[in-house]
Amino acid sequence: MNYWKGIFLGIVISIPGLGFAQSNLDAVLNSIAQNNKAIAANKQYWEARKLAFRTGLTPENPEMVYDYMRGRPASAGNQEDFAVTQTFDFPTAYAKKKALSKEQIAQTEFQAAAFRQDILLEAKLSYLEMVYLNKQKAILARRLKTSESLHNDFQKKFKQGFANILEVNKAKIQLANLQNELRRNESQLKLNSEKLTQLNGGSAIVVSDTLYPTLAQIPVYEKMDSLVEVNDPILKTVKQQKEISIKEKEVTKALTLPKPGIGYHSQAILGQKFNGARIGVTIPLWQDKNKVKQKEAEILYSELQIHNHRTEHLHEIKALYDQYESLRLGLTDYQSLMQAVHSDVLLAKALRLGEISTTEYFMELTYFYNSYDNYLALEKEYNQVIAELYKFAL
Repeated sequence: MNYWKGIFLGIVISIPGLGFAQSNLDAVLNSIAQNNKAIAANKQYWEARKLAFRTGLTPENPEMVYDYMRGRPASAGNQEDFAVTQTFDFPTAYAKKKALSKEQIAQTEFQAAAFRQDILLEAKLSYLEMVYLNKQKAILARRLKTSESLHNDFQKKFKQGFANILEVNKAKIQLANLQNELRRNESQLKLNSEKLTQLNGGSAIVVSDTLYPTLAQIPVYEKMDSLVEVNDPILKTVKQQKEISIKEKEVTKALTLPKPGIGYHSQAILGQKFNGARIGVTIPLWQDKNKVKQKEAEILYSELQIHNHRTEHLHEIKALYDQYESLRLGLTDYQSLMQAVHSDVLLAKALRLGEISTTEYFMELTYFYNSYDNYLALEKEYNQVIAELYKFAL
């Protein structure tokens, strides 16, 4: 029993990805954050929106009017009118507009962060897929080498009369299967490499890692949920929208107050000239009717949106955390299971020594390959689920 444990430990140590390594993940994500065209375009969009939110905080443009009217008959003389008028919102409106602008600009940061995180999570998942495919490629290459050697041995034995055609065909089928698996693997590597290149703005990214990034200690669910919620830019965006709606209501109220206007008016007629100050007021009786009620309804909508997002967030994080727990237990189970599975090297040795039949060899080898392939897939899913849980940190 100790002998097999020693063999298993040797196999585990030789398996890529079961140790710790300095990963290139950070360098890949930093490059994509700088070069991704969608992130750059989104950033520029929000910069434009910030400028829009800073617009309209000052009084309206002054109005200048000049009238020249020719009199008839000619003895009636001509008339000239000139007026300059400046209209103001009610004084408190400007402070409230500025406060609204500040809240709107703050929200753009959360929206930009959410967009950036979506792109970087996509890149991170693709990177982890590349690590998985690199590990798989190394394993398939080793299996193919073993299968080629076995196939040659069976062909020699068949010519010498020590093997039958069924054994040769089994070796041939296994060889063909492994060749096809390796081709599929290389195709998937190419697709993922192209995807990372596209995310990197067209600049090629080479990922040769066969070790996953070292994982931090995952806290218990309650702490994990709180950690995600505090840093969730989507929730921050929704909460900020409520603040914006409140400020918009305050601005709307201020705009329903009378608007004073001052100016200068000059009039010339029949050789006489008159000039002086012009004072007026705009009384908002009908134009802004129901606008305050509209903003109150929008505040209520924002509150419902916050509640809805929290509910969705709770179930989403719970589902991811449950998946993480399930995958973690599955990995532990597979590691225990693999202790009872002989490696292809040991099986090949047993076959050469006549300790097992050809049929037993291929059955045990298939069992070992399937178990290890499932382990690799489980390990990838485990790392990807943790990446989704820590999306907020990107």
